[in-house]
Amino acid sequence: DTPYSSVSDKDLKNFLLAGKRLEKVDSCTDDLYKIMLKCWSHLPKDRPTFTELSDKLWDLEHKEKPYVNLDSLMQQSIESE
Repeated sequence: DTPYSSVSDKDLKNFLLAGKRLEKVDSCTDDLYKIMLKCWSHLPKDRPTFTELSDKLWDLEHKEKPYVNLDSLMQQSIESE
């Protein structure tokens, strides 16, 4: 899927300025999406530093992995074709 495919090119700037962001997709964990939202914060002071971002991503990579429902992934793959 293409990011912001439902928003026209001319409306994208206003969409983002209004604080709207990409919706979380099913394959994205809640923890990762929270990090993404912090990176997209309007005020730079509210965004993580590269060190903080690196640490958070490392923590996500090395914490216990959630169960992956392969049937769900297969269905998503079939639907996207």
